[in-house]
Amino acid sequence: MYADYEYNFWMSYTLYFTRPHTILGASLWNYWYTSKAFESIFGLAFSRGYMLGIPVGNSYIVRAYKDDGELCKMKESAIRYVTEYPKNALELLEKGYSIQQEILSGDFKIDPLCTIEAAVELYAEVALYTAILPYFWFNETDIQNTEYHYQIQKLCIQLREVTVYPLFYQHTLLPHLCLCAGLSETEITVNTYTDLLQKDFGQVSEIGSTCFEYMYSNEGESLNFVSKGSLLAKASEIEKYSTNSFVMGTVVSKGIGPVEGIVRLVASDIDIFQEGEILVVPSLNNLHIPLFKKAKAILCEEGGTASHAVFLKKINIPIITNLKGITLRVRDGEKVLVEPEQYRVHLRYE
Repeated sequence: MYADYEYNFWMSYTLYFTRPHTILGASLWNYWYTSKAFESIFGLAFSRGYMLGIPVGNSYIVRAYKDDGELCKMKESAIRYVTEYPKNALELLEKGYSIQQEILSGDFKIDPLCTIEAAVELYAEVALYTAILPYFWFNETDIQNTEYHYQIQKLCIQLREVTVYPLFYQHTLLPHLCLCAGLSETEITVNTYTDLLQKDFGQVSEIGSTCFEYMYSNEGESLNFVSKGSLLAKASEIEKYSTNSFVMGTVVSKGIGPVEGIVRLVASDIDIFQEGEILVVPSLNNLHIPLFKKAKAILCEEGGTASHAVFLKKINIPIITNLKGITLRVRDGEKVLVEPEQYRVHLRYE
Protein backbone atom coordinates (compact mmCIF):
# COMPACT_ATOMS: atom_id res chain seq x y z
CA MET A 1 0.00 0.00 0.00
CA TYR A 2 2.77 2.44 0.92
CA ALA A 3 4.69 1.69 -2.27
CA ASP A 4 1.60 2.40 -4.41
CA TYR A 5 0.99 5.67 -2.58
CA GLU A 6 4.60 6.74 -3.04
CA TYR A 7 4.51 5.96 -6.76
CA ASN A 8 1.36 8.03 -7.30
CA PHE A 9 2.80 10.80 -5.17
CA TRP A 10 5.89 11.26 -7.37
CA MET A 11 3.97 10.93 -10.62
CA SER A 12 1.70 13.89 -9.80
CA TYR A 13 4.55 16.39 -9.38
CA THR A 14 6.41 18.55 -11.88
CA LEU A 15 9.55 20.65 -11.47
CA TYR A 16 8.55 24.28 -10.93
CA PHE A 17 11.77 26.16 -10.19
CA THR A 18 15.38 25.62 -9.14
CA ARG A 19 16.80 28.29 -6.84
CA PRO A 20 19.51 28.85 -4.22
CA HIS A 21 18.05 28.81 -0.72
CA THR A 22 18.65 27.98 2.91
CA ILE A 23 16.18 25.63 4.59
CA LEU A 24 14.26 28.58 6.01
CA GLY A 25 14.33 30.32 2.64
CA ALA A 26 12.91 27.22 0.95
CA SER A 27 10.17 26.88 3.55
CA LEU A 28 9.16 30.55 3.20
CA TRP A 29 9.34 30.26 -0.58
CA ASN A 30 6.79 27.46 -0.38
CA TYR A 31 4.65 29.60 1.92
CA TRP A 32 4.23 32.23 -0.80
CA TYR A 33 1.85 29.87 -2.59
CA THR A 34 -0.30 29.24 0.47
CA SER A 35 -0.41 32.84 1.73
CA LYS A 36 -3.47 35.07 2.06
CA ALA A 37 -2.06 37.48 -0.52
CA PHE A 38 -1.61 34.72 -3.09
CA GLU A 39 -5.08 33.29 -2.53
CA SER A 40 -6.69 36.74 -2.77
CA ILE A 41 -5.54 37.12 -6.38
CA PHE A 42 -5.38 33.58 -7.71
CA GLY A 43 -8.46 32.35 -5.87
CA LEU A 44 -6.61 29.24 -4.70
CA ALA A 45 -3.71 28.13 -2.57
CA PHE A 46 -1.43 25.15 -3.09
CA SER A 47 -2.32 22.28 -0.80
CA ARG A 48 1.07 20.62 -1.05
CA GLY A 49 4.64 21.08 -2.21
CA TYR A 50 7.85 19.08 -2.40
CA MET A 51 11.51 20.14 -2.47
CA LEU A 52 14.93 18.56 -2.75
CA GLY A 53 18.03 20.47 -1.62
CA ILE A 54 21.71 19.91 -2.48
CA PRO A 55 24.28 21.62 -0.21
CA VAL A 56 26.48 24.13 -2.04
CA GLY A 57 28.71 26.43 -0.02
CA ASN A 58 26.73 27.97 2.84
CA SER A 59 23.29 27.22 1.37
CA TYR A 60 21.49 24.80 -0.95
CA ILE A 61 20.39 24.54 -4.53
CA VAL A 62 16.73 23.69 -4.09
CA ARG A 63 14.50 21.95 -6.63
CA ALA A 64 10.86 22.85 -5.99
CA TYR A 65 8.04 20.63 -7.27
CA LYS A 66 4.37 21.51 -7.53
CA ASP A 67 1.29 19.39 -8.00
CA ASP A 68 0.52 19.24 -11.74
CA GLY A 69 -3.20 19.92 -11.35
CA GLU A 70 -2.76 22.82 -8.95
CA LEU A 71 -0.02 24.34 -11.11
CA CYS A 72 -2.27 24.25 -14.19
CA LYS A 73 -5.09 25.89 -12.23
CA MET A 74 -2.73 28.62 -11.01
CA LYS A 75 -1.55 29.41 -14.55
CA GLU A 76 -5.13 29.48 -15.83
CA SER A 77 -6.17 31.76 -12.98
CA ALA A 78 -3.26 34.14 -13.63
CA ILE A 79 -4.12 34.42 -17.33
CA ARG A 80 -7.83 34.83 -16.61
CA TYR A 81 -7.19 37.65 -14.14
CA VAL A 82 -4.94 39.73 -16.42
CA THR A 83 -7.25 39.12 -19.38
CA GLU A 84 -10.52 39.99 -17.65
CA TYR A 85 -9.23 42.67 -15.28
CA PRO A 86 -6.27 44.38 -17.00
CA LYS A 87 -6.83 47.63 -15.12
CA ASN A 88 -6.65 45.84 -11.76
CA ALA A 89 -3.61 43.90 -12.97
CA LEU A 90 -1.87 47.14 -13.86
CA GLU A 91 -2.59 48.56 -10.40
CA LEU A 92 -1.07 45.46 -8.78
CA LEU A 93 2.06 45.77 -10.90
CA GLU A 94 2.31 49.46 -10.04
CA LYS A 95 2.17 48.44 -6.39
CA GLY A 96 4.93 45.94 -7.09
CA TYR A 97 7.05 48.60 -8.77
CA SER A 98 6.57 50.93 -5.79
CA ILE A 99 7.65 48.13 -3.42
CA GLN A 100 10.64 47.37 -5.65
CA GLN A 101 11.84 50.97 -5.55
CA GLU A 102 11.35 51.21 -1.77
CA ILE A 103 13.38 48.05 -1.22
CA LEU A 104 16.18 49.28 -3.51
CA SER A 105 16.29 52.60 -1.65
CA GLY A 106 16.19 50.89 1.76
CA ASP A 107 12.89 52.52 2.70
CA PHE A 108 10.75 49.35 2.84
CA LYS A 109 10.78 48.43 6.51
CA ILE A 110 9.15 45.99 8.92
CA ASP A 111 7.55 47.42 12.05
CA PRO A 112 9.76 46.34 15.00
CA LEU A 113 6.62 45.15 16.82
CA CYS A 114 5.52 43.01 13.87
CA THR A 115 4.96 39.32 14.70
CA ILE A 116 6.70 36.49 12.85
CA GLU A 117 3.43 35.61 11.08
CA ALA A 118 2.80 39.20 9.95
CA ALA A 119 6.41 39.67 8.78
CA VAL A 120 6.30 36.47 6.73
CA GLU A 121 2.95 37.48 5.21
CA LEU A 122 4.54 40.80 4.19
CA TYR A 123 7.40 38.85 2.57
CA ALA A 124 4.84 36.80 0.63
CA GLU A 125 3.27 40.04 -0.64
CA VAL A 126 6.68 41.33 -1.75
CA ALA A 127 7.28 38.12 -3.71
CA LEU A 128 3.79 38.13 -5.19
CA TYR A 129 3.79 41.71 -6.48
CA THR A 130 7.43 41.96 -7.57
CA ALA A 131 8.14 38.43 -8.87
CA ILE A 132 5.21 36.01 -9.26
CA LEU A 133 2.74 38.27 -11.07
CA PRO A 134 5.32 39.75 -13.50
CA TYR A 135 6.50 36.22 -14.28
CA PHE A 136 3.04 35.00 -15.29
CA TRP A 137 1.83 38.20 -16.95
CA PHE A 138 4.91 39.02 -18.99
CA ASN A 139 4.22 38.79 -22.74
CA GLU A 140 0.66 37.54 -22.18
CA THR A 141 -0.78 37.71 -25.70
CA ASP A 142 -4.45 37.75 -24.61
CA ILE A 143 -4.15 41.34 -23.37
CA GLN A 144 -2.37 42.78 -26.41
CA ASN A 145 -5.52 44.40 -27.76
CA THR A 146 -6.29 46.29 -24.58
CA GLU A 147 -5.26 49.86 -23.76
CA TYR A 148 -3.30 48.53 -20.77
CA HIS A 149 -1.07 46.15 -22.70
CA TYR A 150 1.94 48.42 -23.15
CA GLN A 151 1.91 49.59 -19.52
CA ILE A 152 1.55 46.05 -18.18
CA GLN A 153 4.41 44.74 -20.30
CA LYS A 154 6.63 47.70 -19.41
CA LEU A 155 6.11 47.15 -15.69
CA CYS A 156 6.64 43.40 -16.01
CA ILE A 157 10.00 44.05 -17.70
CA GLN A 158 11.04 46.57 -15.06
CA LEU A 159 10.12 44.21 -12.24
CA ARG A 160 11.84 41.22 -13.86
CA GLU A 161 15.05 43.16 -14.51
CA VAL A 162 15.79 43.56 -10.78
CA THR A 163 14.71 40.80 -8.40
CA VAL A 164 14.26 42.39 -4.97
CA TYR A 165 12.72 39.69 -2.77
CA PRO A 166 16.17 38.21 -1.96
CA LEU A 167 17.32 41.67 -0.81
CA PHE A 168 14.27 42.08 1.38
CA TYR A 169 14.71 38.57 2.78
CA GLN A 170 18.41 38.98 3.56
CA HIS A 171 18.55 42.55 4.83
CA THR A 172 15.11 43.12 6.35
CA LEU A 173 13.13 39.95 7.02
CA LEU A 174 15.93 37.72 8.30
CA PRO A 175 17.22 40.19 10.94
CA HIS A 176 13.63 40.72 12.13
CA LEU A 177 13.00 36.97 12.43
CA CYS A 178 16.30 36.50 14.29
CA LEU A 179 15.24 39.15 16.76
CA CYS A 180 11.78 37.63 17.24
CA ALA A 181 13.12 34.08 17.69
CA GLY A 182 16.24 35.01 19.66
CA LEU A 183 18.49 33.14 17.20
CA SER A 184 21.54 34.02 15.15
CA GLU A 185 21.31 34.05 11.35
CA THR A 186 23.21 30.75 11.15
CA GLU A 187 20.83 29.15 13.65
CA ILE A 188 17.60 30.45 12.19
CA THR A 189 18.22 29.45 8.57
CA VAL A 190 18.31 25.72 9.42
CA ASN A 191 14.69 25.83 10.57
CA THR A 192 11.39 25.72 8.70
CA TYR A 193 8.65 28.31 9.13
CA THR A 194 6.71 25.85 11.29
CA ASP A 195 9.78 25.41 13.52
CA LEU A 196 9.87 29.16 14.13
CA LEU A 197 6.20 29.34 15.02
CA GLN A 198 6.44 26.35 17.35
CA LYS A 199 9.90 27.35 18.68
CA ASP A 200 11.11 23.84 17.85
CA PHE A 201 14.56 24.80 16.62
CA GLY A 202 16.72 22.42 14.57
CA GLN A 203 20.36 21.46 14.82
CA VAL A 204 23.05 23.20 12.78
CA SER A 205 25.26 20.09 12.66
CA GLU A 206 23.40 18.52 9.73
CA ILE A 207 23.76 21.54 7.47
CA GLY A 208 26.27 21.45 4.64
CA SER A 209 26.98 17.74 5.00
CA THR A 210 24.01 16.14 3.27
CA CYS A 211 20.96 16.78 1.10
CA PHE A 212 17.46 17.43 2.37
CA GLU A 213 13.94 16.43 1.44
CA TYR A 214 11.10 18.81 2.30
CA MET A 215 7.39 18.18 2.06
CA TYR A 216 4.41 20.43 2.68
CA SER A 217 0.75 19.47 2.89
CA ASN A 218 -2.36 20.76 4.63
CA GLU A 219 -1.18 18.77 7.65
CA GLY A 220 2.06 20.78 7.90
CA GLU A 221 5.74 20.68 7.00
CA SER A 222 8.27 17.87 7.27
CA LEU A 223 12.04 17.92 6.73
CA ASN A 224 14.38 14.94 6.37
CA PHE A 225 18.08 14.73 5.59
CA VAL A 226 18.86 12.22 2.84
CA SER A 227 21.84 10.91 0.89
CA LYS A 228 22.81 12.31 -2.52
CA GLY A 229 21.98 8.92 -4.06
CA SER A 230 18.46 8.98 -2.63
CA LEU A 231 17.93 12.54 -3.83
CA LEU A 232 19.11 11.71 -7.34
CA ALA A 233 16.77 8.72 -7.52
CA LYS A 234 13.74 10.76 -6.45
CA ALA A 235 14.55 13.67 -8.76
CA SER A 236 15.07 11.42 -11.77
CA GLU A 237 11.79 9.62 -11.05
CA ILE A 238 9.86 12.89 -11.01
CA GLU A 239 11.67 14.71 -13.82
CA LYS A 240 12.42 11.72 -16.08
CA TYR A 241 15.56 13.27 -17.49
CA SER A 242 18.13 11.33 -19.49
CA THR A 243 20.99 9.81 -17.53
CA ASN A 244 23.47 9.75 -20.43
CA SER A 245 26.68 11.81 -20.34
CA PHE A 246 25.24 14.71 -22.35
CA VAL A 247 22.90 17.49 -21.24
CA MET A 248 21.22 19.41 -24.08
CA GLY A 249 20.21 23.06 -23.80
CA THR A 250 19.57 26.38 -25.54
CA VAL A 251 22.63 28.26 -26.81
CA VAL A 252 22.51 31.97 -26.01
CA SER A 253 26.11 32.63 -27.00
CA LYS A 254 28.50 30.30 -28.82
CA GLY A 255 31.60 32.26 -27.86
CA ILE A 256 34.79 30.62 -29.03
CA GLY A 257 33.86 27.01 -28.43
CA PRO A 258 34.10 24.24 -27.63
CA VAL A 259 35.75 24.75 -24.24
CA GLU A 260 36.63 22.45 -21.41
CA GLY A 261 37.22 23.31 -17.79
CA ILE A 262 36.40 22.83 -14.13
CA VAL A 263 32.78 23.50 -13.17
CA ARG A 264 31.80 25.43 -10.07
CA LEU A 265 28.27 25.24 -8.70
CA VAL A 266 27.27 28.60 -7.24
CA ALA A 267 24.21 29.11 -5.06
CA SER A 268 24.55 32.31 -3.03
CA ASP A 269 28.25 32.31 -2.07
CA ILE A 270 29.95 33.84 -5.11
CA ASP A 271 33.35 33.98 -3.37
CA ILE A 272 33.92 30.26 -4.04
CA PHE A 273 34.16 30.94 -7.79
CA GLN A 274 37.65 31.22 -9.28
CA GLU A 275 38.68 32.87 -12.53
CA GLY A 276 38.74 30.48 -15.48
CA GLU A 277 36.15 28.08 -14.06
CA ILE A 278 32.85 27.21 -15.72
CA LEU A 279 29.94 28.80 -13.87
CA VAL A 280 26.94 26.52 -13.19
CA VAL A 281 23.81 28.13 -11.68
CA PRO A 282 20.10 27.33 -11.30
CA SER A 283 19.16 30.66 -12.91
CA LEU A 284 21.02 33.88 -13.61
CA ASN A 285 20.47 36.96 -11.46
CA ASN A 286 22.22 40.16 -10.50
CA LEU A 287 24.28 38.33 -7.88
CA HIS A 288 26.26 36.62 -10.64
CA ILE A 289 27.25 39.76 -12.58
CA PRO A 290 30.73 40.01 -10.97
CA LEU A 291 31.44 36.45 -12.18
CA PHE A 292 30.63 36.92 -15.85
CA LYS A 293 34.05 38.19 -16.91
CA LYS A 294 35.81 35.55 -14.79
CA ALA A 295 33.92 32.60 -16.25
CA LYS A 296 35.18 30.39 -19.06
CA ALA A 297 31.58 29.45 -19.87
CA ILE A 298 28.16 29.84 -18.23
CA LEU A 299 25.73 26.94 -17.80
CA CYS A 300 22.22 27.64 -16.53
CA GLU A 301 19.54 25.11 -15.63
CA GLU A 302 16.60 27.37 -16.39
CA GLY A 303 15.65 29.76 -19.15
CA GLY A 304 15.67 29.84 -22.90
CA THR A 305 16.55 32.65 -25.27
CA ALA A 306 14.13 34.92 -23.41
CA SER A 307 15.91 34.51 -20.06
CA HIS A 308 18.27 37.00 -18.44
CA ALA A 309 21.15 35.28 -20.21
CA VAL A 310 20.13 36.93 -23.48
CA PHE A 311 21.74 40.12 -22.18
CA LEU A 312 25.12 38.37 -22.01
CA LYS A 313 25.58 37.98 -25.76
CA LYS A 314 28.28 40.66 -25.73
CA ILE A 315 30.45 38.39 -23.57
CA ASN A 316 32.39 36.19 -25.97
CA ILE A 317 32.10 32.91 -24.06
CA PRO A 318 29.75 29.92 -24.47
CA ILE A 319 26.46 30.46 -22.62
CA ILE A 320 23.94 27.62 -22.57
CA THR A 321 20.61 27.77 -20.72
CA ASN A 322 17.71 25.37 -20.25
CA LEU A 323 20.08 22.56 -19.27
CA LYS A 324 17.65 20.21 -17.57
CA GLY A 325 19.07 18.72 -14.37
CA ILE A 326 22.55 20.25 -14.78
CA THR A 327 22.79 21.51 -11.18
CA LEU A 328 21.74 18.09 -9.94
CA ARG A 329 23.91 15.96 -12.18
CA VAL A 330 27.16 17.90 -12.41
CA ARG A 331 29.87 17.16 -9.85
CA ASP A 332 31.30 20.32 -8.36
CA GLY A 333 34.97 20.59 -9.32
CA GLU A 334 34.82 18.06 -12.17
CA LYS A 335 35.91 18.70 -15.75
CA VAL A 336 33.25 19.09 -18.43
CA LEU A 337 33.28 19.81 -22.15
CA VAL A 338 30.98 22.60 -23.36
CA GLU A 339 30.02 22.21 -27.02
CA PRO A 340 27.81 25.14 -28.07
CA GLU A 341 27.76 24.07 -31.72
CA GLN A 342 26.08 20.83 -30.60
CA TYR A 343 23.89 22.58 -27.96
CA ARG A 344 25.24 20.32 -25.23
CA VAL A 345 27.49 19.80 -22.22
CA HIS A 346 29.48 16.60 -21.87
CA LEU A 347 29.62 15.55 -18.20
CA ARG A 348 32.57 13.77 -16.58
CA TYR A 349 34.71 14.60 -19.57
CA GLU A 350 38.19 13.10 -19.68
